[in-house]
Amino acid sequence: RIPRDAASTRTQAEKWARANVDRLRAGEPTKPAAAVPAVVRVRDLESRYLEIRRGQGLRPATIHQDESVMKAHIVPELGDTAVSELDAASLLGFVDTLKARKKSPATIRNVLSVLRSFLDVVRVRKLAPILVNPTRDPDFVRQGVPRRQRGPKPQLSLEVAEKLLMHPELPERWRVRILIGCTGGLRDGEIAGLQWQDVDLDAGIPVM
Repeated sequence: RIPRDAASTRTQAEKWARANVDRLRAGEPTKPAAAVPAVVRVRDLESRYLEIRRGQGLRPATIHQDESVMKAHIVPELGDTAVSELDAASLLGFVDTLKARKKSPATIRNVLSVLRSFLDVVRVRKLAPILVNPTRDPDFVRQGVPRRQRGPKPQLSLEVAEKLLMHPELPERWRVRILIGCTGGLRDGEIAGLQWQDVDLDAGIPVM
């Protein structure tokens, strides 16, 4: 039998069995089990998570966001919580706390993005006994993740557009690009993708 202090999860039990199966068959004493922490808290895995993220070749800005969000929001609020106890209900309470502190919807989305990444790493690498990532729970996503609020698109007045187009330091390639955008209603990405076969200059009014 596997000693009670040898494993607290099925994965740990299987690992212990693989390490000791030959000794058990030979009737030899088994290797002492590695110490298994009774509770793995969020703060216990902060350094390990950031170490893993730094080794993934991510942009420095992404790493900086992970570090700042963990330090400013996740660890102060959830640091003493066992990772295995995080669920949709507790995370909704976390979101409510952020809202009570007047954090903007964009900030809350950023915090939840880092928390989602943190729990993904913990689950995949088995750093704590969790089977699912609660931030991906459909009910939590519907109720806890603030929706993006799209404001009205900025529009240039005719006066501002004329001043911009007539500016002496504006490169010619940008002058053409801005003129097409203002008069044709094309987005910048659409203008960038234009090819000669997309343009009919022989028409009375050029067609794109």
